[in-house]
Amino acid sequence: MPDYVVYGGRLRSALPMPELRSATSGERLTWTFEMSSGTAPDLDAAQMVGEDQLFEDVQARFFRAASALRLQFDDTGVFDLHDHASRIVWYPKAGCKPDVARADLVGRVLPLAQHERGLLALHASAVCIGRRAIGFMAPKNFGKSSLAMSLVTSHNAKLLTDDTLIVMPGTGVAVPGVHSVRLWQETAGHFVQLGASRPVLSDKRIFEQLPDESLEMGEAPIDALYTLVPTGPDSETTVDREALDGIAATMALIQYQKLGPLLGGPDAARVFDGAASLATRTAVFALHIARDFARLPDAARCIAQWHTR
Repeated sequence: MPDYVVYGGRLRSALPMPELRSATSGERLTWTFEMSSGTAPDLDAAQMVGEDQLFEDVQARFFRAASALRLQFDDTGVFDLHDHASRIVWYPKAGCKPDVARADLVGRVLPLAQHERGLLALHASAVCIGRRAIGFMAPKNFGKSSLAMSLVTSHNAKLLTDDTLIVMPGTGVAVPGVHSVRLWQETAGHFVQLGASRPVLSDKRIFEQLPDESLEMGEAPIDALYTLVPTGPDSETTVDREALDGIAATMALIQYQKLGPLLGGPDAARVFDGAASLATRTAVFALHIARDFARLPDAARCIAQWHTR
């Protein structure tokens, strides 16, 4: 099985993962991902922790049991995490699409594995400027990937991760994540300098082979985290930022933790503790930014100036 690097670890996968970078011999194995042809077994005394409505007709559910953790998706099947979340077994649902299964693995299953290790998973894209990380937190369709790519292509930033940012809350250090970028079809055409892309999930294109000089492959201390607050295209100000105090920063980090309603009960308490710890170490801002692609280069230029020492 091939090995890949993601979220600061090494993944050995039975499923090809073209959106991930191949591992070198120097990285220690962190996770194995196996596919089963059978039916997911019953878990003794399994308790549902939380559920999340991912799409109109797709839910995800998270269960804890003594023998395993389980993420169950309506469209792709069951993912069981064994041995302290180091071994992942997938029981595919008949007819599921490989692109969607890979998105579930990278977007929720592996972040859950890192949550088990005490790390915080944020719904964010991030770049590095001068070896320090800048993260952009937002829901889907708010332009966090486009903003990150504008910094990469025009301001010598390096991509740390797209869509999911894994952070060590006790130190304020981020680990490298997914070094491929998914953009809407109409947006992808503005970034042809990134190289070839392919269609994925029907309405997006993915750039999987970004040049090495555009990537940050090491851990990086976080300089700032931004929550994106889009303003109308007629806004006089292209971009400005407002510092959040400790309580507001903690609540923003909780709002944009990647696993959302899946983490209830004691898991939610762990997220709160991690967010509060990170908020004491890291500057968190509301980023008011005009929702106008023509003004994106000016916004990126301003952000790069804030973080250029």
